Amino acid sequence: MGEAKQKQIAHFEQNLRFSDEKIGIIKSFFTDNKVLIAVRKVFLQKKLDEVETKIIKGFTKDILDIIENEMIPKLNPDAPLFKVSDWWSTFDFVNMPLEKIAIDVQSREIIVNYLTQQFKFLKGERTNQEILFDDLNYSRNKNLQQGIIELNARNTIIEHLEKVLITFKNFAGEEKETIEQIKERLFKNSNR
Repeated sequence: MGEAKQKQIAHFEQNLRFSDEKIGIIKSFFTDNKVLIAVRKVFLQKKLDEVETKIIKGFTKDILDIIENEMIPKLNPDAPLFKVSDWWSTFDFVNMPLEKIAIDVQSREIIVNYLTQQFKFLKGERTNQEILFDDLNYSRNKNLQQGIIELNARNTIIEHLEKVLITFKNFAGEEKETIEQIKERLFKNSNR
């Protein structure tokens, strides 16, 4: 195999979002929409039915780790190159007015605290919920700025949750090549 193809394979391996093992876990758990809906209900603080409760209680450490890494990304120095991020590293405040920065920073703080709280609830480590999702809705009874901060947090939580669930659904239904299959395909293509 040529040096260029080896570099291409090394680059590909380094940029994988999920390992083959994690994709296998995603495929085995997230193909059923009931699982995705149960996760959604936990993160939106909605009542689980009996089946959904059993689904959540059946989550293994591996599944919980995958959910946590996607819902509450943390800086990981061992992540693939150019894949290190968390809720704060993606905050682009350059050329943003100070008032908007203040709203976004406070919203992100709520988001991180809320998602962390709900993840602990998902793991069964916490039963009380200090931040209530429905309280993040806008209300005239709130100070305008606080209402905007909380509404921004609420909408971002929903958007982020849906993106994570779509990611799981897509990976669960995707026919995945192993790294060895990709190497073989790239090698064949290099000989043309």
